[in-house]
Amino acid sequence: MASWLAGATALTVAEADGAPSVSGVNTILVTNTTLTDNTGGSVTIAMTPAGGANTALSNLAAVAVSAALTTGAGTAAALTATKAVATASSAEGIAATLTASAATAGSTNAGAAAGGSVTITSGAAAQKTSGNAAGGDIIITPGAGIGTGAYGILRPSADNILALGSAAYRLTTAFASTGFSIYKAVSEANPTATLGDGVLNFGAGTSNAVDSGIARIGAAEVKISNASTGYGSIRTSALKLFDAGTHFSIFQAQTQVADLTYTLPAAHGTGYLYDDGAGALAWGTPAGTGANTALSNLTAVAINAPLTTGAGTAAALTATPPTQTASAQAGIAAGLTASAAVAGSSNVGAAAGGSVTITAGAAAQLTSGNAAGGDVVLTPGAGIGTGANGIVNATGPLRVPDGTYAVPSIAFASGAGIYENAAIYGIGFSCDNHSVYAGMGQGGLFLGSTGVVYWSTTDPPTGSVNLGLLSLAPGVLKVTNGSTGNGNIVASTAITAVGTAAHNGVIRTGVYKRAWTNAEVTAFGGVLTGDLKVATLPAKTIIRNAYVVIDSQAAGTTTLTAAMGRTGAAYIDYIVASNAKVAANTVYGDAVAERGTNLTGYDLPSYTADVDVYVQFVSTVENLSAVTSCTGTVYLLTETLP
Repeated sequence: MASWLAGATALTVAEADGAPSVSGVNTILVTNTTLTDNTGGSVTIAMTPAGGANTALSNLAAVAVSAALTTGAGTAAALTATKAVATASSAEGIAATLTASAATAGSTNAGAAAGGSVTITSGAAAQKTSGNAAGGDIIITPGAGIGTGAYGILRPSADNILALGSAAYRLTTAFASTGFSIYKAVSEANPTATLGDGVLNFGAGTSNAVDSGIARIGAAEVKISNASTGYGSIRTSALKLFDAGTHFSIFQAQTQVADLTYTLPAAHGTGYLYDDGAGALAWGTPAGTGANTALSNLTAVAINAPLTTGAGTAAALTATPPTQTASAQAGIAAGLTASAAVAGSSNVGAAAGGSVTITAGAAAQLTSGNAAGGDVVLTPGAGIGTGANGIVNATGPLRVPDGTYAVPSIAFASGAGIYENAAIYGIGFSCDNHSVYAGMGQGGLFLGSTGVVYWSTTDPPTGSVNLGLLSLAPGVLKVTNGSTGNGNIVASTAITAVGTAAHNGVIRTGVYKRAWTNAEVTAFGGVLTGDLKVATLPAKTIIRNAYVVIDSQAAGTTTLTAAMGRTGAAYIDYIVASNAKVAANTVYGDAVAERGTNLTGYDLPSYTADVDVYVQFVSTVENLSAVTSCTGTVYLLTETLP
């Protein structure tokens, strides 16, 4: 406390704006101060505002702050410019500036010093043992515009002086579609950078010169550019291209010994894309073919489409001979192999193997003309010395078209051929320039009306013959000497018939042989009598003799007889009823008592009609179905009138 000088004029103390004002003051009391007497009528008052700091600084032109300005405990800090007193006209807001000092150059010593930094630090969060709380934000709010006036902006005072450090900062804007934003936070797995319709440019080194950039040029489309208006390049180890869904294709480089550049063609093309050896890619096809011209040194080639030649060019699949060495080497094989079928892994069933098809070209004409179709030529290799020529070998059935006599299925170079003859259910033989028809079918050999069976004088057969058989007339067979003369027929009894006239020497005798089985006897069933037809005699047939031979002794019934004849109902006119229960090889008909009334040696059953001959079996007690082991054979010696 201090007292004003005695006898001095009283003072008036007032605030700067005039109120309050106190007059007649002769003593000023100050609190919370340190009062120092400087002698000579001077004192120093060192003031400490209540709470340990200045509580208000106003209407100051400049305040020198030598220590940090802090608030009391728990009190927010603010540096706020007070707006002007309202007047008749609008007045601009009062600016607030926080400016660090520039550096001061030394008065003597050379050197430089950094300017002062401005640091604005928000408060860190705190906890007691547990809990979560965010750190305080730093909010810088540009002033709002009025009417069409724009918002104020936050901007550095010069270029290239705003930097983001390595800490988890984020720089953003409320208008990401038209501005620029960068996000990077601890909670984010990947930083994000967003551009509006502008360009993101990159400088070269530490200079400000732009040499590349990224620009948006349309929806879902960006451009990599160089320093001017051209396009730049992308450097990556793999390029992943997605389809409309989730699948993608990847183009990637493998380990290389040098850099490679591939330049795409300037336009669409056909064929395949090839490298000219210098990195220029182009469309091309092998010269004049439209297909591969050479496939060599390949272990396997996957072909999923027909191999075709260019127009008018012959096609060939040829194995190249091996390189000549001191010793002979076998030729290189050429194979055409269809794949085997593949069995199912789960479902039961079978599938056919693949087929091999070799098709020659068809002939063609414009309005008229004749031309043969192309041949399929199979040429086995030629042998050397005594080595045989190769063969065309089919390890399975060989199927050919039916063919005709004129166009046989299998044709030989000489003109002969083989074809399918449906009329005889067999195969036919044709001979070029000869009206001769022959075939094999229905278990026999067929000849045309003028055909001849020849026996050659040589082996293998040649044109030299000494015997032939031909049809002289219906039912008449002629034996020739191989030319125009007649031949001979020699029987086992050494009887030779030789004729000089056309019908002389024709032999018309024969033997009918028919064996019966026990099953044929028992097939008559529950009867005592059964008639078994053993022969049908053509008209004009003379019965010279007849025999019944018991091959095995019958059993199973009390009695059993066998008779043979052409006249029913007893059929005993050739062989009378004879005991079938006799020893094997018993012959009936070799004694007069066993021979029937018609077995005269000249019996002619009919001159104009066929006649049947029967063997009749008779049992007197049990039915024929009870017969066992009854077998035998009948013989009819005949002669046919011309």
